[in-house]
Amino acid sequence: MLHEPGSRTLEFAAMSGEGSDSLIGVRIADTTGVAGWVLSAREPMFLDDVASNRLFAEEIAETIGYIPKRLAAMPLLLEDRALGVLEILDGLASARFTTAHVDLLGDLADEAARAVAGGARER
Repeated sequence: MLHEPGSRTLEFAAMSGEGSDSLIGVRIADTTGVAGWVLSAREPMFLDDVASNRLFAEEIAETIGYIPKRLAAMPLLLEDRALGVLEILDGLASARFTTAHVDLLGDLADEAARAVAGGARER
């Protein structure tokens, strides 16, 4: 999800898997759910049981007809700017998130932030 500070929204910019066609281009308030928290706190969040977390925005999951059991979210940060949020739903094979998962998702988020920033400069 990419952050649009002017409109204070997060836009589903790229997805794969179930429901991806229905959410690309959809915008939500940048304070919504886990993604909103991750964006504002600039901290990752890893949930092994999504249903038990009050931040989970179930209404968005219901929109695509898929409610995940687990979720990993990492802010896309470049210097002092939060560009968006990278989320993975039920994507890891192990039963619980580990330090290795945190490190890997952090590396992916760093690469994605550089790509987003590079693409914005080219426009």
